[in-house]
Amino acid sequence: METVRNNYDYIIIDAPPLGSVIDAALIAKHADGALMVIESGAISYHLAQRVKEQLEKSECRILGVVLNKIDLDGNSYYGNYYGKYYGNYYGNYGE
Repeated sequence: METVRNNYDYIIIDAPPLGSVIDAALIAKHADGALMVIESGAISYHLAQRVKEQLEKSECRILGVVLNKIDLDGNSYYGNYYGKYYGNYYGNYGE
């Protein structure tokens, strides 16, 4: 990692899900920070908390969370609020 750090400003490492294998926690020890990527509607609150705790135990700074695979077409809060908000300002997806 030190060799690569000297050559690049940012290094993004894609690791396997932390809930299923320990590889990401081992990698996180050598990273400056981690982003938690959570699939909407598929990951429980308790699993997300365990993953957060595993990252904290590895002494890796958590930079934030990415919530992906959100159903914007459904009747959820995200679809009704964000779909209309971003659609008005940035155009509608798929049109």
